[in-house]
Amino acid sequence: GMECCEPKGAFYAFPRITAYIGLKTPNGQTITSATDLADWLLEAEKLVVVPGEPFGSSDHVRLSFAVSDATIREALIRLKRALDSL
Repeated sequence: GMECCEPKGAFYAFPRITAYIGLKTPNGQTITSATDLADWLLEAEKLVVVPGEPFGSSDHVRLSFAVSDATIREALIRLKRALDSL
């Protein structure tokens, strides 16, 4: 459900998260913004993403991949598990 252009020269990705806006979390909270999604990912999976609002878009989150491959793999597992539960 996330759409993302390939990053060029930076260690950040900026995926669009509009497919998840309006969905409900397992505890009944409605995701209404990138901030809601970021807050919920932190609570549900201890996964930190930065809401896109400070970067000019409430339809995106910012992901950093300036970490080890193992950390990226673990983060993607957590992200998929969380998003699949919506």
